[in-house]
Amino acid sequence: MLQLGGVIKRNNTQELRIGSAHSFDTYSYQLGLSREHTDGFVLADDFIPTPFENGGVRNSSAKTQYNLMGSINADIFTFHKLGLDIGYSGMDKKELPASIYERRFRFYEDWKRYHATASGEFILSETLLLTNMLAFDGGGDRYLEYNDPLLQSLNVDSQMQNRSLAIAPRLRWQREQSGTWDWGFRYELQGSKRKDTSDYPDWTDNTVQNTQVFTQYEAKPLTNLLLTTAIGISGNQNDRITKPVWNLEPAVGLVFSPNSNAKTSLAVGRNSANPTLRQLFSYSKGNPYLKTQNSLKAELSHESAVVWNFINFSTSLFYNDTRDLIDLYNGRYANIYEVQSYGTEIVMGMAPLNLWSLEAEYAYLDYYKNSDYRLTETPKHSLTITNRLSLPAKSIIQLSSHYKGERFSQDDAGGYHTLSPYWRQDALFSIPWRKLKLTLGLENILDADYQGEYGFPEAGRNFSIGIEAEI
Repeated sequence: MLQLGGVIKRNNTQELRIGSAHSFDTYSYQLGLSREHTDGFVLADDFIPTPFENGGVRNSSAKTQYNLMGSINADIFTFHKLGLDIGYSGMDKKELPASIYERRFRFYEDWKRYHATASGEFILSETLLLTNMLAFDGGGDRYLEYNDPLLQSLNVDSQMQNRSLAIAPRLRWQREQSGTWDWGFRYELQGSKRKDTSDYPDWTDNTVQNTQVFTQYEAKPLTNLLLTTAIGISGNQNDRITKPVWNLEPAVGLVFSPNSNAKTSLAVGRNSANPTLRQLFSYSKGNPYLKTQNSLKAELSHESAVVWNFINFSTSLFYNDTRDLIDLYNGRYANIYEVQSYGTEIVMGMAPLNLWSLEAEYAYLDYYKNSDYRLTETPKHSLTITNRLSLPAKSIIQLSSHYKGERFSQDDAGGYHTLSPYWRQDALFSIPWRKLKLTLGLENILDADYQGEYGFPEAGRNFSIGIEAEI
């Protein structure tokens, strides 16, 4: 089967796709090629100009990107499965918008990202299943930053190449009477080679090793009660640290299902987040002596069908206690904060008519103010309401409303700013006809002017026209 598709938006923004997919008796494949291009997105009419951004088309937001992907999956000796997935994305030049409150002109040259993942699933016996994954990721780019629009005053010249190799085998022992055991291991070797005008005047190699081993047990002590326990150990090491740092990660979960229409669950666990290559070795901000970030997490959730199964309702309460949180401090990454955050998420869905369905999602997030730290780009209140109408000829209209409340955002110097709340309205109409599918969209219908982060306004009103064909 051959698939063709394309989307056109405002200001010469377009995406073209071509692909092929087919399934045979013992194997299947997918191939795809796409091109994305834009002359830049257009700001809202209500945008207030600054000395560095006049409005209209956003400065330095143009790009042309090519993507290639492919995958193949095959059955081996009836019981086993093998798979291979590859992908590549590249741009000769990728412009980067700067803050509207500062004069910077920046872009990437020779930007590229690629990956290849081999996977396998092997049935060893009636109760034993072995899965494995071997993955390679890589990329490279050259980052250039100037202080003038004529690109004469060079401020930053940074070249980087990165790669990552990971392996993750997992063995499952499943027995009906005594539950299910899982044992797993993951090892990842990350590396970067960089040269820049600050901390790395000569080409320098840096490596990071992440390791995790775990075991998990799952059983049903009662007919309507599921118990899950797990314990893991994760380790992290880089070039500047002679010994790996290990962290214990225990977890326990309970799921109670009194009937087929209701479920209550409780989960408590401790997990860790190792510092990334960017946080360890990035241009001028890297800190190779960062500690691993740790969190104690607890979540209580419930979902059920109510009012004669007319409404689907789910809610969750969560609490996170994070230690050694990694963030910028005086222009450099550091472990500087301890944060206790808490909140709730509520989702309600209903379909009062066969032609109409409604879903509403509300989220509340807050944290204890026991330090000068602020959660950034995350509102205390957010809401999404989606209406879906089914029309004749299998056509569909979807109307979405998104609200984000007041939130903090941090600039490069570490200062906090308050971003105003906003509503955004979107609409999408789709209609299939034989082997064609036509979509018409309108994004940010009311042309709301808002910032995703301080100094970076989002696109104003936009339209889209898309078509997909199967041959």
